Amino acid sequence: PAQITELIAIPAPSADPPARLDAECQVYELQGTITLAKQEADSDVHMVLDDGQGHTMIIEAACPGCAQGSPWLDQITAVRQAVEAQFPAVLQGQVMQGLSVPVTVTGVAFLDRLHGQSGVAPNGVELHPVLSFKPGAKP
Repeated sequence: PAQITELIAIPAPSADPPARLDAECQVYELQGTITLAKQEADSDVHMVLDDGQGHTMIIEAACPGCAQGSPWLDQITAVRQAVEAQFPAVLQGQVMQGLSVPVTVTGVAFLDRLHGQSGVAPNGVELHPVLSFKPGAKP
């Protein structure tokens, strides 16, 4: 279990390309509210998770096709199915904004480079991939 504030406090890597940090070898459980969902060009579903106190970060439901051979393929596939059921308009290219969907999610931390993403944390931390997605859970 963790808080968004803990993850956004991880120092961003200084190297380019960055070396993976110990924090990126951990699975975290977060609670929050999804405020935006959209499909990315790489077919991942990008969602913004808000802690209700002004802190946001990105969580991503990875495309199962990109996880072939992964020991976590079943979890990635189940998350993707749950996200598609929750946000079906995203599959038609719609950006769903103004959402208020409480969730509990688990996923692997990933410090992405900052490139103008919606809802990005100051250090670029994301849960990517999300390995468990439970809508309706109280944040």
